Amino acid sequence: MGKNLDALFGLGEGEKEIAVVWLKPEEIRPYGGDKSRELGGHPYLVTEDQDMADLRERIRQNGIETPVRVRIHPDGRGYEMLSGHRRWTVASQLGLLIPAIIGNENDDDAALAMTDGNLHRSKILPSERAYSYKLSQDALKRKANRGDGRIDETLAGEEGKSRATIQRYIQLTRLCPELLDLVDANKLKMNAAEQLLHLSESDQKLVLDHLAAGGKIPNARQAKDIRILAEESLLDAATLLDVFSSHGETEKPVELDVERINSYFPMEYTVQQKQELIESLLIQWAKKQVS
Repeated sequence: MGKNLDALFGLGEGEKEIAVVWLKPEEIRPYGGDKSRELGGHPYLVTEDQDMADLRERIRQNGIETPVRVRIHPDGRGYEMLSGHRRWTVASQLGLLIPAIIGNENDDDAALAMTDGNLHRSKILPSERAYSYKLSQDALKRKANRGDGRIDETLAGEEGKSRATIQRYIQLTRLCPELLDLVDANKLKMNAAEQLLHLSESDQKLVLDHLAAGGKIPNARQAKDIRILAEESLLDAATLLDVFSSHGETEKPVELDVERINSYFPMEYTVQQKQELIESLLIQWAKKQVS
């Protein structure tokens, strides 16, 4: 994304890069400082998972081979991390110097450089993608001085995704952090989350209270009913319970036309071959929905 965006806004390749130097971890501060993701802080989480453990071991054995990207901090004291928060964290833990490419980007260019440098991670949570896209979109709008909503077309083109997919993720930022955590954990499904994000802060709290009391996480159908109740100003603890009692715990089973499905397969295909092909195609489709 970075090269194309530089060309779009008239920035020469490498124009803003000053040098590659070795820095002490304490000379660098995180992107956005103490700001939360909701207020424009760093959209990516640094979690102590297996990937982090593997990265730490690689760095312990080989050092930091890829420089991080920082900019001169806006307050003139030290540097602000743009890309490489996990490497920086490991360097801090192991007491290592860290190689850095230093730039002097303004705030909008810094936001774009930061998101560009992180969106290509192998694993990205829905919340990380959501806040990253939002940060990029806001920066692009300010840079282009446009407010017509078509900036998402530029972002979609750079990321190789549709406008609808970009907006689908950005809309997730309307969820409260606790519900968004459930999306990250794949407990609250995307189609249910897209219903609940229309709820007000107080109505989302009602859902959280329901969950805290041992209630079930709503599926898409239940979430839609919750949204309708909220839009009609009828949502409260009692009507919320009614949603779950009226629908039970399961979705309505999908009914398939076997004769119609069989018409797509060669006559010699066995039932197992058909099942394997259907599963393979569904897996490919599912991956595209979250990519």
